[in-house]
Amino acid sequence: MKLIYSLLILLIIAFSTAKAHKNNCPKSAYFDIAPSDLTQFKDLSPDDQQFHAKYMRIAINVAVENNSKFGAAIVHKNGTLMCTGANTGGSRMYHGEVKAIMNCTDLYGKATWEDHYLYTTGEPCPMCSAAAMWTKFDKVIFASYVSVMYCERCFNQLPMDANEIFKLGYGINHNTVLIGGVLENITDTFFPSLCGTIGGWSVVPVCQENWTRECPRPSRYFGNTKPTKPTTPTPTPTQTPTPTQTPTQTPTQTPTQTPTETPTQTPTETPTQTPTQTPTQTPSPTPSACSANVTQKIINQWYSNNVYYIQVDATINNKGSKPVRGFNFQLQNVQDIWNADQTSTNNYKLPSWLGEIPVNGAHQFGYIQRSTSLTPITGTPSC
Repeated sequence: MKLIYSLLILLIIAFSTAKAHKNNCPKSAYFDIAPSDLTQFKDLSPDDQQFHAKYMRIAINVAVENNSKFGAAIVHKNGTLMCTGANTGGSRMYHGEVKAIMNCTDLYGKATWEDHYLYTTGEPCPMCSAAAMWTKFDKVIFASYVSVMYCERCFNQLPMDANEIFKLGYGINHNTVLIGGVLENITDTFFPSLCGTIGGWSVVPVCQENWTRECPRPSRYFGNTKPTKPTTPTPTPTQTPTPTQTPTQTPTQTPTQTPTETPTQTPTETPTQTPTQTPTQTPSPTPSACSANVTQKIINQWYSNNVYYIQVDATINNKGSKPVRGFNFQLQNVQDIWNADQTSTNNYKLPSWLGEIPVNGAHQFGYIQRSTSLTPITGTPSC
């Protein structure tokens, strides 16, 4: 009996102490940090839309290549791709975002990722949202909303907006900008309706009745639809390095090659060869109608574990008079590639989601290669 009385006394003391601590909790300066808010893709500026769509395509391609619904990419705010990740099974904690963070940590030895953006094909779950905050990403950009996956498609998810987690960033003195719906028209196709099925990834959402597709959003978790304009249009200035590199290559190559060959051959061979070759080669692409070439430039390079790596931005240019619907090319020692599909070892083609490259149009892709220099790419177009 004495033991019971002693336990009751201890419980009373514990509760009274907790209450006292709560009442005496001082106000913290961290609450001055503005909470994260959800910004919708459609409310971004055209430049920001183009920037974020470009790198979301990388995350999408990573998911497709790994036969996964969830792919992620980590990009520096200047546009440099750092690494990627995909949910390919194994531990249930190995979500695409977590795998990308782990891959980047292994590659660069960094614990936090200030000045970096995390792209993911699906709205981050609470676990991945917390991971992104703890690793201090500036922005998290996702494609498909969890409300679509859960309510409309009956795909099992924790029914909570990512913003419910990100707005608590004041607790670790960090604010993350959250952008949603980037290329959701593509990623929503990753999640066909499982409503009416049993097992696997399917679930009966609380917000549905009688297995219908109606989703009235019954709780506050799916209420964050009011967009907020981004305060810092970071992507706009980050694209300025692109024009600075292009003019440096064009003038250096044109004057060096043209004057050296022209003066030596002009007096003897130019009169006979110039008129015969010019009319035969110049019109040849026009009759074929189907023509394309590839231009490339190195945008990053590093050395890790006794291996040299380069990151390359490449562009397939339609030089013909018909839309290019296919382009096959070869490339060796590729560590990662985006916006292009692999058909077999060292063989690649246009991504399946790309319908065609219009006349005078272009398609950009990129890759990471174990190399120290560029490898010329010659491909076979089809129209």
